[in-house]
Amino acid sequence: MPEPLPTAQPNQLGARLRALEAEASKLVEQLRHQQGAAVPGAHVRVATGTTSVLLPAGRVRELVRLVAVQPVAGAPPEVLGAFSYRGQTHYAVDLAAALDGRSPSTPKLDAHLVVLNTSLPLALVVARVEGVVTDVTVALADDDWIPSERLAALAPVLCKTGPDLVPRLDPSRLAAQLEDTLK
Repeated sequence: MPEPLPTAQPNQLGARLRALEAEASKLVEQLRHQQGAAVPGAHVRVATGTTSVLLPAGRVRELVRLVAVQPVAGAPPEVLGAFSYRGQTHYAVDLAAALDGRSPSTPKLDAHLVVLNTSLPLALVVARVEGVVTDVTVALADDDWIPSERLAALAPVLCKTGPDLVPRLDPSRLAAQLEDTLK
């Protein structure tokens, strides 16, 4: 039988989770230079209107239909608002706006929220969920793939899945980027 976890204050747990997320980001960053290396685990492939990204499946809590959100004063433009998810306030982030810095657009009614397991309670607003992929390898960018500065910062590893080159989004980088403005 596993040992029970020691009790800790919520702020201590949050700090520990942020430290673990930072360590995981560093490990993933090391993968970037190992072309052809298998990327472990399953990934959820989601799409904005024009861009597909991979999300580590372990960082996806749930996929839900878009719900109404309430504006958040002082939030960056990519944060569409806040909503209640299982009794906790989560922030809805327009993935397209977060990746390319453009102004967020009004999501279509068939959009989805990808609720994430991150230290900051976030959900990504995506146009569609394309599926789960398990055959993912590290790819080196060619001259045809030139990411925006924001995309490169949030998705440092380019992956190959089937014939496609798809960036792998690091949810903890997005959470860290938004944390100061949303806390």
